Amino acid sequence: MIPAVLILLTLATMQAHPGDVLNITITDSAVLSVNDSCVYFPESMASTLNADAGTHEVKVGINCSAGVKEIKANGESLMLIDVQEAGSSYIVNYAAEMERQNLALQKEVKNLKLQLEKLGEKLNELKTRYEESERQKGLLEVENNLLKDQIKSLEDKLNRTQKELKEKKGTLSVLQTELQSMNEQSQIYRLATFFILSLFVGSYAALLYVSRKE
Repeated sequence: MIPAVLILLTLATMQAHPGDVLNITITDSAVLSVNDSCVYFPESMASTLNADAGTHEVKVGINCSAGVKEIKANGESLMLIDVQEAGSSYIVNYAAEMERQNLALQKEVKNLKLQLEKLGEKLNELKTRYEESERQKGLLEVENNLLKDQIKSLEDKLNRTQKELKEKKGTLSVLQTELQSMNEQSQIYRLATFFILSLFVGSYAALLYVSRKE
């Protein structure tokens, strides 16, 4: 007995020819199966399908023999397909339709190949741009390392210069102290010399005076 949740929007028995595609609709998920492998579901490309609720296609293979084929849902009979024997006119029409579809598919394949080629060209372009960006990145890293080395060298030179300046300031301070001391000593020397010279001149004048009186 068919479950109440499964509803067919088609007749319980449908007629079909080899190559036909039929639609069945179910309102709940179910495992669909066909008792003949020549009838299959395009979604799974097999005679069984784990189907969700909705409409699903059933394909009657071109090599399918005449007879009644049964579709089941969860093991319960769902519908019958009465496959008719394909006449010569049907086969001719079917072949013509297949040829038309084949040409359409060939055109689609050609368009897809063109799109693929364009995508390949774009991919190569992106790859080239990526490689160029990586090269630029490498150059920037080298330049950055060089700048870091230059900065370190300048910092070392600055430290040395500051140290030398500090040492020179110390030396200059010592020299200034020595110079100031020398200036003070020189002033004392000049005063002492002037004093001695004054004494000598005074003594000489006194002697001269005494000698004249005698």
